[in-house]
Amino acid sequence: MEFLKNVLGDSFADVSERIGRYNREHPENQVKLADLSEGKYVSKAKFCDLEAEAKRLKELLSSQHSEDDPDGPEQKLAELKQKYDKDTEALKTEVKQAKFNGALDLALERSGAKNTKAVRALLDLDSLELDENGGLSGLSQQLESLRADNGFLFGRGAASTALAQGAAFPVTDGFVASAREAAGLTKK
Repeated sequence: MEFLKNVLGDSFADVSERIGRYNREHPENQVKLADLSEGKYVSKAKFCDLEAEAKRLKELLSSQHSEDDPDGPEQKLAELKQKYDKDTEALKTEVKQAKFNGALDLALERSGAKNTKAVRALLDLDSLELDENGGLSGLSQQLESLRADNGFLFGRGAASTALAQGAAFPVTDGFVASAREAAGLTKK
């Protein structure tokens, strides 16, 4: 209350006595003086709000990094790395399988198979390997054996998508013929 002596001067003693008397008569509702210029006073509501926020932040921090488990973040990182490696391997396997299936389907089409699913069911897929060029090693021997035993699964020969040099164009419908003529592919 020293700051009031400077402000009130001689009347400070009278004010101090009156405040003291009031506080003695009303102990449940006392008057308290504080110098707020130094920032030492904080309202109870503000204090409670800050205390609750501090408690919430401590709980959040303890849930993120437990004192019982000091290696928590490193362990989580190791688990995520392990999951990443596992997922990467699974994707590599899927891509390899897709390449194998694509190469097999293409090879069966080229071999003149009438029904690729039926021919595929008769093949020993475990003995086939996809080589670096996208071909399948061991397929030609199996196809020869299948063609000898089950010739009805194959057409007359390997299907060809290209014309031999100098060969006539196959008979086509009007749309295809007019498209070839427009593209300048017809022989005259």
